[in-house]
Amino acid sequence: MEAPSIRLSAMNLIKPVAPPVEELIPLPENTQVLPLPGRIPIGFSGRKSVLLREFHKRTVYPVGAVLPPGYLATLRPAYATQLDAPFLPFRGYAAVGKLDNRRVVSAYAPPFVQPPSMPEYFLPLDPGPFGSTPDGSGMFPEPDMPRAGEGGLSLMLSGNFFHREDAGSVLGRVREHSGGNVRVYLIAPTPQAVRRLWEVGLKEIRPVFPSAQPTCYNRLFEKSGRDFSTLKKSLTALQQFEGNLEIGYGVFPGLTDHPTEIAAFRHLVSTFGITRVYLFNWPADPDRFVDRLHLFQLPRTHLGIRRWAEEIRGALPGVELVHTGLSTPLGRWLDGNRGATVGQSR
Repeated sequence: MEAPSIRLSAMNLIKPVAPPVEELIPLPENTQVLPLPGRIPIGFSGRKSVLLREFHKRTVYPVGAVLPPGYLATLRPAYATQLDAPFLPFRGYAAVGKLDNRRVVSAYAPPFVQPPSMPEYFLPLDPGPFGSTPDGSGMFPEPDMPRAGEGGLSLMLSGNFFHREDAGSVLGRVREHSGGNVRVYLIAPTPQAVRRLWEVGLKEIRPVFPSAQPTCYNRLFEKSGRDFSTLKKSLTALQQFEGNLEIGYGVFPGLTDHPTEIAAFRHLVSTFGITRVYLFNWPADPDRFVDRLHLFQLPRTHLGIRRWAEEIRGALPGVELVHTGLSTPLGRWLDGNRGATVGQSR
């Protein structure tokens, strides 16, 4: 249900704002608009932000837009979270509303960010950085794996996968099944995981994370027992094995575009000679992600995602920026272990 008298508001970090018109674009094709239960939408009545609990005696819920690949969320949905609110599915949520009777979303599609060289088919081989499925496998059945020639197969793995005794043989079967055209997105990477992947012939490895700041990284992955020093050791191991270093970098408005994060990201990219960065909206329950990383402590000096993207492009001219469809598959994967996964503890 929509309330025409209330104007769209959005969240920049922890404060609702009226999104600038230039940040609103028509709702892209293949965007999902999802309800956000247990939350009270915030809108603007004149210049004042208001909670909209009911409209015409009916309960109102906020919604969030889950964008297709190539679009970065610039502002998040604005809402107040109730005490008994359920966890939100891990997704990259963008603010969505109406402007001049058109559905619009707060997003940016950087024209200088390239699409992947071939279609990506995502396959999780374990359920997340911190757990296992009841049968201990987490495997998709083999018929769901794309055959060679249908595009690149992208695995989502955490270091926990390598606790399996059959990890090497499983990866070997996947590589054989796909004709060897396999990429690996490695969440909470370890040097040991990098070496094991290399040993079975999987050499296109991309560590994945949403922050290059040691403090934020450690808070996010503390339950996995892997800290920022482990990430750096993993990148060092990749340097030894590969000529070109690639990473997956999750974008979260208010963190990604903050000066401290920008400085840390530039330092990491320069230190390790990273040549390609795959960008996607980091999937999370936004409130709990903000709380987990203590982002409310950051000074309100973020640049905005549009300006961030343009500054990164100018500051790192030798780095290729590529968009990836990792956000939603990664979110679904992390949803499978909600009790302990990153950014979701109460």
